[in-house]
Amino acid sequence: MTTSRRDALTLAAGLAAATSLGAAAPDVLPSGAQAIAGKALTRIAFGSCAKESKDQPIWDAVLATKPDLFIFLCDNVYLDTRDPNEMRAKYAQLAAKPGFQKLRATTPILAVWDDHDYGENDAGREYITKKRCSQNLLRLLG
Repeated sequence: MTTSRRDALTLAAGLAAATSLGAAAPDVLPSGAQAIAGKALTRIAFGSCAKESKDQPIWDAVLATKPDLFIFLCDNVYLDTRDPNEMRAKYAQLAAKPGFQKLRATTPILAVWDDHDYGENDAGREYITKKRCSQNLLRLLG
């Protein structure tokens, strides 16, 4: 499931507040949120602008903080293409980063995505077909 930045932050804040008070989590949660249901969130890490073709040493610093949740706030990759094979390859580049692999293994991740994450820079409503393709690729990361 993808969501807007505001919705992701609201979800994270709401889950943190509700679970810290012992409230039940909602039945339907985005991928990544299932792992935090019923858990008090005391440390949430945020990040964006992860150019998949470059080294990403930042993951070591993120992991060192031992976050309860990581929220990707767009530009998780820079697809800038309409070719589904190229999209798949770029998401695979991110998935192959050792630091990102460690994060995925230890920390629930919520992801918000925008133009770069689903295709071309500044692409909009007219880009719906490729947007759905890249949305499915994003789900493979979670």
